[in-house]
Amino acid sequence: MKKLLTIVLAVALVFFASNAMAAGTVSEGSATTYYNAATGKPAVIEVTFTCTADAGDGTYPATAMSAALTAKVKGWVLDEVRIDGNHAGTEPTEDSDLYLYRSYNTSPGDFDVLGGNGVDQVDNTASRVVVPASAGQNKWAYVSTPLTLYIVQAAVVTNSAVVYVTLVFVNPYAN
Repeated sequence: MKKLLTIVLAVALVFFASNAMAAGTVSEGSATTYYNAATGKPAVIEVTFTCTADAGDGTYPATAMSAALTAKVKGWVLDEVRIDGNHAGTEPTEDSDLYLYRSYNTSPGDFDVLGGNGVDQVDNTASRVVVPASAGQNKWAYVSTPLTLYIVQAAVVTNSAVVYVTLVFVNPYAN
């Protein structure tokens, strides 16, 4: 009986460990701040997210900005998003999609601040820059709540694909 229990526990441990290691991840890097030379005020903050697709099904988890980053850029505007899927590592499927969701209510994901500009922009042959948009017009996106980053690979997924997404925030009061 002890032997059977030991075998069952060992199999369960291997099963859960392999599932845990296969999960996709999105990691927020350190924020880099650039200052206005004339005023000394913070003018631009850039932060890069490292996004790694699940090893089993190629999906990326939807991931919100940290509370610390949100507090730092609250009242600022999102100026541009740099997408780099073209690098030496495992690259994503061509023409995958990037969304940045902002929630006005308590439910996440109700508004894409890129206004669809991230569709087909995650690429394995070129780096891209996209800007926020609303109603078909490119414009800054005011930051008042955390933004949630979400990548959807095209029909044929690439497992463990890595994408670097850099958010560039601008302080409209840096002058």
